Amino acid sequence: MDQAGSLPPRDKSTVLLFIAALSIVVLLVLGIACANVANLLLSQSASRQREMAVRIALGATRRQLLGQMLVESLLLALGGGLFGVLLTLWATSALSAFRIPAPVPLDTTVSLDWRVLLYTFILSVGTGLLFGFGPAWIASRPILASALKGEDAFARPGRRLNLRNVLVVAQIFMSLVLLCATGLFLRSLEQAAGIDIGFRSHDVLMLSVDPRVHGYTPERTTQFLEQLRDRVAAIPGVISVAATDIAPLSGGNRSDAFHVEGGSTTTSPDPGVELYMATPNYFETMGIARLAGRDFSHEAASTTRVGIVNRAFAEHFFGRENPIGRRVTGGGVTYEIIGVVENIKSRTLGEDTRYVLFRSLAQSTGSDPSFLGYELVVHFQGNAAGIAGAVRGQIHNLDATMAVYNAETMQEHLRQALFLPRLAGTLFAIFGFVGLALAAIGLYGVISYSVSRRTREIGIRIALGAQLSAVRHLILRQGMVLTVIAMALGLPAAFALSGVLSSFLYGIRPHDTITFTMVPLFLAAVAFVACWVPARRATRVDPQSALRYE
Repeated sequence: MDQAGSLPPRDKSTVLLFIAALSIVVLLVLGIACANVANLLLSQSASRQREMAVRIALGATRRQLLGQMLVESLLLALGGGLFGVLLTLWATSALSAFRIPAPVPLDTTVSLDWRVLLYTFILSVGTGLLFGFGPAWIASRPILASALKGEDAFARPGRRLNLRNVLVVAQIFMSLVLLCATGLFLRSLEQAAGIDIGFRSHDVLMLSVDPRVHGYTPERTTQFLEQLRDRVAAIPGVISVAATDIAPLSGGNRSDAFHVEGGSTTTSPDPGVELYMATPNYFETMGIARLAGRDFSHEAASTTRVGIVNRAFAEHFFGRENPIGRRVTGGGVTYEIIGVVENIKSRTLGEDTRYVLFRSLAQSTGSDPSFLGYELVVHFQGNAAGIAGAVRGQIHNLDATMAVYNAETMQEHLRQALFLPRLAGTLFAIFGFVGLALAAIGLYGVISYSVSRRTREIGIRIALGAQLSAVRHLILRQGMVLTVIAMALGLPAAFALSGVLSSFLYGIRPHDTITFTMVPLFLAAVAFVACWVPARRATRVDPQSALRYE
């Protein structure tokens, strides 16, 4: 896969920022999983307090007990790491078959090497030792008198906060951050589908050819594309046809710094302008509204270079003045403006409006040919596959050896343009669901354990006449207090992370009100259900059995 270091600076920063955000999410999921395992080990160590006390009474040292517990947690970590490596082998094969939409083909082959395996091994061992040390330390240091009587080491009188509760708060905290990020990306994906792209999004077919690699001269290339447009225009179902060098929303294309010829000299650098080649009927075919001036009309390569600019270009360079007939220079070439069209999305859906200049294809094939070929753009009605077959036939009638590639409809092209929000939404949704499930399991486990340790207390309360609803409320309150504390800590962190993710969000603000309202409510509902099940079980305690419970 293309390394981030070999990308252009603008794309490199975006890729690195996305990888950094994804790494934070992965670390959050890892933290939730480790907190869950630590909670399970704490419960196990509490249930083994009597066993450890007996071992110490028989002569075992605390160091031996600590070593035994650490080995057990280490074996669990290594088992999880091995399973993760096997899952990674499957995932890398799936990633290798993944196609990234880009103007040029990218090799996405991914494979594991010894460094990845070593990193996985160190991570497994490190997390096993780190999150297993606390439970092991507690298990190896029981209070002998209490442990031999079977009392819970964590259930001491007057103690409201313990390590298990802290871990649950941490899990819910991290889950809230994850779910807020997930909600933002899913909302962004929903909004991205409704963004005004400035051109026709349906009933458009695009096919690419590259006469240059077949030995065509610039003059012959222009002639070939003109003949092809005439032939395709005659196909039944074709409304209009044009040619260009690259379709908008392809991720990147040629750009140059521009200035107005004869304009005032300023110290600020000339702004960058996106450059597209176009033939007559291009704007009609693409559905781009023309605001002023005229279309291209088979300009000769030897005549004055002409260009058509978008509204943002005209407003920036000329303000309220009429841009028609004015001259602008960029890349050492001067263009006379003959028309103004509406703004379009050029590189990505989430970008700010860029300045765009469309130049005559016939005037550009010689001095600045497209090294990625030329695209035939067809506005049609009817069946896309049938039109595509007929267009291919006309291409091969002109040149039987001409290769045709990148055949796609505009709908397919726009789906590729949504690649990043779809990828981010999918990944964050997966990680968010895993984090939510782990946090719910952790909260359920803590409340269930609390109910099991308080069986005698609950039985006494019921025997003395306590209402079942009061007992249920007692258990629910314990879990929901932890949830509220976690949310109070997690919302500021989620706000901070949303600011980092702002460059990947389309059509919504980083601090989206709907997301930051619905996600806490949803998490609270899941937490309530996780607490309700053990609370309901607590009300079914038989007082006589509970009084005999050890």
